[in-house]
Amino acid sequence: MNTNSLYMPTAYSVASPLEQFEVNKLVGLDAPIIGLNFSLTNLGFYAVLVLIVFIGLQVLSLSSNAPQGALLVPSR
Repeated sequence: MNTNSLYMPTAYSVASPLEQFEVNKLVGLDAPIIGLNFSLTNLGFYAVLVLIVFIGLQVLSLSSNAPQGALLVPSR
């Protein structure tokens, strides 16, 4: 009898606790002629997503041509 299965189901077992912090390559561009290696990783994707949300909130809150009820920062 396997004693590990008594404490943790096999569906939730993780080989290493650091596995959740792996950097995975999502999209890549390799140009061996130039020596260019450009790739978008999961961390880069989350950073771009946060940047888009941040800029979107800034534009929404500071927009002068938005309807009066849509402004997040009241104007004078």
